[in-house]
Amino acid sequence: MRQRDAVDPADLPALLLPWFARNARVLPWRTRRSAWRSWVSELMLQQTTVAAVVPRFEGFLERFPSPAAMAAATEQDVVDAWAGLGYYSRARNLHRAATLAVARHGGTVPRDPDALRALPGIGAYTAGAILSIAHGVRAACVDGNIRRVLSRLDGRDRTPRDLERRAQELVPADRPGEWNEALMELGATVCRPQDPLCGVCPFGGVCRARRLGRVAALPAARARPATAAAVASHAWIERRGTILLARRPPGPLGGLWEFPGARVARRAFPRALAALLGTAATVAAPRAEVRHTITRWRITATLYDTALACRPRPGPYPELAWVARARALTFPLTAAARKLLAATAPRSRTPHASAAPPAPARPPRA
Repeated sequence: MRQRDAVDPADLPALLLPWFARNARVLPWRTRRSAWRSWVSELMLQQTTVAAVVPRFEGFLERFPSPAAMAAATEQDVVDAWAGLGYYSRARNLHRAATLAVARHGGTVPRDPDALRALPGIGAYTAGAILSIAHGVRAACVDGNIRRVLSRLDGRDRTPRDLERRAQELVPADRPGEWNEALMELGATVCRPQDPLCGVCPFGGVCRARRLGRVAALPAARARPATAAAVASHAWIERRGTILLARRPPGPLGGLWEFPGARVARRAFPRALAALLGTAATVAAPRAEVRHTITRWRITATLYDTALACRPRPGPYPELAWVARARALTFPLTAAARKLLAATAPRSRTPHASAAPPAPARPPRA
């Protein structure tokens, strides 16, 4: 097709959809369709890679095959099943939204845009994806991949509002969900941020950025929020071959398990730990140190061998559990706790055993 300044939207589906039919990745939410499966997949994929979601998707849907099944579970059940996917507010919002879908819509996923947007955790992108893919509604959904494709296709950057308008303009009345999926697929696999595969792009003949030599410059990089460094201290407390884990209270990462700890340096940790566990603590040598990031925070987390003066009490933690190290891997741990546990090597002896007898560990929910 010859190059031209203006791209006729009517020409684009004939270029993109045959390419998608030949090249679409086989993904579990595509092989068996339902509005609920589309909803869950879109929530899981937010701020998470496809590679991380694929092995978890079917197991999660077996556990919660419908909004009604999720509404019948507790929020903690959903958070536990979500463990490892990060950004746990998505799991909590999904549980609240499923409960409302049962109460307001008979357990169905609404087709009405306003009703869908009224559910927790569903913004413009997620609503557009569900409406178009699951219900065949002519609705746009703009993620980072689609932003990149449209910016390069038109050879210009746009404000978010203008981009939404342009995306809606391009959605065809026929097969709108397939169009949106194809745009996302194109951005993920061909029109990549670096090293785009322009030679095999179905839009290669009409891409204005390619003609102008501006592919690498579009879309313009967005300013990232400034990052800040922080430290966190956690306690490795052993007793008779078990270690102490604590379930976090409601709030950020609420319901997940961690090594008891606080975002303080070592010198302040004994006092902080005493407030958390209700007993004096002796903090000894570091056992492991890891780095991880939460939003804008770059956190250095250190796990210290620790001894307690007497039996710990939950205090701010809703629950404590003594578990074998190998079994701790089955708990829904915070990302930091999982990294710290992986960084420790089992030891043949217990250097700092707590004086407290082990409390019975309640098995984690599956």
